[in-house]
Amino acid sequence: MRELMIHAKEIEDDISRENTRANELRDSNRISENLVAKIVEQSETVKPVPAEEINQARKEVDSLRTKMDKSAVAKENKRKKDSATELLKRAEIIRDNAQRLRSTARQCDVILTDLIGTDSKLRIADGRMVVDTDRGETFYADLSDGERWKAAFEVVSQHVHKTPEKIAVITIPQVGWESLDPTNQKLVVELSKTYKINTITAEATDGDLTVEQIS
Repeated sequence: MRELMIHAKEIEDDISRENTRANELRDSNRISENLVAKIVEQSETVKPVPAEEINQARKEVDSLRTKMDKSAVAKENKRKKDSATELLKRAEIIRDNAQRLRSTARQCDVILTDLIGTDSKLRIADGRMVVDTDRGETFYADLSDGERWKAAFEVVSQHVHKTPEKIAVITIPQVGWESLDPTNQKLVVELSKTYKINTITAEATDGDLTVEQIS
């Protein structure tokens, strides 16, 4: 009997809980119905947007997009212009430096030419030693051995004879002397006599070291 009473009590509690849930659902449904009714009521009061206004809004959006695109293009053009301006400035600096270097080089040419001697056929042009020949202006390095020795003795003679009371002496490296053929060796001897210059050089032999005068 006690068990039946307990079981009945549990059933009664379950029914009570279900009733409570049912009441809550009904309340929730009433709230939802009220919200739906208000939405419907408000939607009935909303006026439709005229097609002209929609079209105008679209035009304004398109206009804004166009302006944004133009702004992006303008920014890119400005960036390119600034970059070009910077490059032009650098080019001007390089050009100015090049002009100064060329001016300095010309001054060096003049100074070196003066050191060689203004009466000499040799001179410095654009950093290269040149001489006027029947072929026109020619690089000293392009002359024949005989032409180079003749030009060299002309230059040397201007300097070694500035003090007449002193003996003029020049030296020719052994490698340079031995690289000359007999004809140009004879030319050096003749030029030494012509310009009254004592020329000293060396030549490899198998015997003892000796001194020999070539005449």
